[in-house]
Amino acid sequence: MIFLPFSPVFQFNQSASVGRNRKIFTLLEVLIAFFLFCIGLGFLISQFAAASFRVTDGMDSWRYSHELINAAEYALLADPSADLDSRFLHPDFIVRRKYTDPEFSSGFENPSVGLQLMTLQLTLLRRSDKQVLDSL
Repeated sequence: MIFLPFSPVFQFNQSASVGRNRKIFTLLEVLIAFFLFCIGLGFLISQFAAASFRVTDGMDSWRYSHELINAAEYALLADPSADLDSRFLHPDFIVRRKYTDPEFSSGFENPSVGLQLMTLQLTLLRRSDKQVLDSL
């Protein structure tokens, strides 16, 4: 039996479905909602993972900067020929320092009378593999 849009049976069935309230969802609607929920959940999880990586990188960067600042303060207060005191540094790190003569632009006169100006460069290395972590 074929139901055509103008047949009385089609109009009866259509009017019966329009008038009653549907309280259940079709399988297609449930699948689409589940698919959208999974996409949103995947996006949320990826954002949490990226945030945790950024926090870890920030903590490492702060730790490296803190070690370099401690070494710089000690190096500036101590004699340039003295070794860095290991009590102020974390045992996992090595700090190398290098003093060089400053490079002045042409026409600049050294304002320090009787003092030697030097540039201090500090490099933070991991003790285990001697990898350069940061420099100042």
